[in-house]
Amino acid sequence: MATAIAPKVATLYELQTAYLEPRFRQLGINSATFQMLMTIYAAGPEVPQAEIARRLGISAPTLSETVRLHITRGLLEQIPSVLDRRRKSLVLTKRAKTILTKLLDEIQSLEKQLVKGLGNKELKAAGSVLDHCATRLEALIANQS
Repeated sequence: MATAIAPKVATLYELQTAYLEPRFRQLGINSATFQMLMTIYAAGPEVPQAEIARRLGISAPTLSETVRLHITRGLLEQIPSVLDRRRKSLVLTKRAKTILTKLLDEIQSLEKQLVKGLGNKELKAAGSVLDHCATRLEALIANQS
């Protein structure tokens, strides 16, 4: 019988979040804000707000409410598209980028601790499995739209 990957990924996510939560609080955010900022960061410039909502698995109106809050907190800017004024893109502010940089440094440090004792072959295999799962999951999400 094959090993179930999803529960292991879920456990890692939960433990990583528990480890990072005190760091989030120090920087004045929570895990949901971190997830949103990372999604916007990973999506890159000019990605419509509706796409960010899709990637987060939330409705556009829910994201709009969250965006307003984070604009007020100085973490986001909302930029209208030059091609279509109805479409808006989200941009991280300098403050948000500073917070993400600090947290990404923390995550990189954590990762070094997590992979201690693993060889290059094991790390490469684990990376390949996770990449494969991410690609399949993206395809499944795209197909349910």
